[in-house]
Amino acid sequence: METVEAIVDGMLEEIYESLKQGESVSLRNFGTFYIRPEREGYCFKFNPSQRLRKLFGWSSTYKGDL
Repeated sequence: METVEAIVDGMLEEIYESLKQGESVSLRNFGTFYIRPEREGYCFKFNPSQRLRKLFGWSSTYKGDL
């Protein structure tokens, strides 16, 4: 369990550092995290994948099995 925790912590730290540098982060079949500059700072955004959209019944073009 400690190994999994270390892997997840490392992955989250990499995502955090990428977002801090203004880069977007895409996780296949899950979605994309990104920040958008706004007038008073930045806005954190998440764009779910088509597969995740289909899972929740949102508009999607995903054709595969869930």
